[in-house]
Amino acid sequence: MGFFNFFQRKKRTAATSQNADGNNAAVAKSVLNFISLGLTNGAELLAATYKPSSKVTEFVNVSLKILEALKRGYEHKFATNFVLISMKVNNQSKEIELTQLGRDVMLSLGNSTTIISSITLIELYANLRNDMIKHPEIYGKERQLTATSYPDPNW
Repeated sequence: MGFFNFFQRKKRTAATSQNADGNNAAVAKSVLNFISLGLTNGAELLAATYKPSSKVTEFVNVSLKILEALKRGYEHKFATNFVLISMKVNNQSKEIELTQLGRDVMLSLGNSTTIISSITLIELYANLRNDMIKHPEIYGKERQLTATSYPDPNW
């Protein structure tokens, strides 16, 4: 199964290019909002917000990839002000970009964007790392150990 199957498009017999583009944008926006909620508020809030509960599993499945990208950025002091994360969305390879814009972070997927206000890439790294450490019952013991082995962000 592909990542974010919840957001898959319904099959249509006759689709126009405009409808497909609009649907792709809606899927991208949903994915970005989902990821931003997980990064800022953790898996517990995702479980309370998204039904079925398998949505949390989808976030957990990509969380390590996100954490690894943020860790690489952190180790290079976010010199480029962005990180790229490659993942599958509706069984297609996509890149999600997290870009530092002043005191905000912009998430981009295709032509869709969402802004997380008043947070930095370092804080997103810390949030996800700490969420993994605090909630092995959600992320699993292996991800907890991995997160613990990653550098603690210096404020």
